[in-house]
Amino acid sequence: MAPKRVKAGMLVETDFLFGLSVKDPLHPHVIKLLERSAKGEFTLIISAVSPLEVALTLVSKGVSLGRAIQVLKLMEEALARYEAWEYGSLSLGVVTLSLGLRLKHRLLTLFDSIHLATAKNLDIPLVTSDGVLLRVARLEGVEAYDLRGF
Repeated sequence: MAPKRVKAGMLVETDFLFGLSVKDPLHPHVIKLLERSAKGEFTLIISAVSPLEVALTLVSKGVSLGRAIQVLKLMEEALARYEAWEYGSLSLGVVTLSLGLRLKHRLLTLFDSIHLATAKNLDIPLVTSDGVLLRVARLEGVEAYDLRGF
């Protein structure tokens, strides 16, 4: 279940960005989260590597670079409408922690391990629709919420 009110930040990751598209099944949940953030219930913090993961995913699926640029710009515009433009920072410490998490939890992808390490480093909840990431976050003592709960 989603929290009623969180005063600090909440880290969102790549599925959140893809959910900005009205065609994505997560879209209604993403909009609810953005609306709650816009009301000041919490600050959304986007994982620093999520834009890169979006770009790599699009290109790996055969999307042209020009179209990938358009998609990223549309995502940025959608976030700006809700004044959601804070990003977590990427540091050597976060990457080191992420590799340790990936070593411990082999099911984590590199990007998911960085999302989790960022949430852990910032000591804030993680919001994701990824079942593996939710389970591992909770095992690691990181407060985690299913994006579909919003």
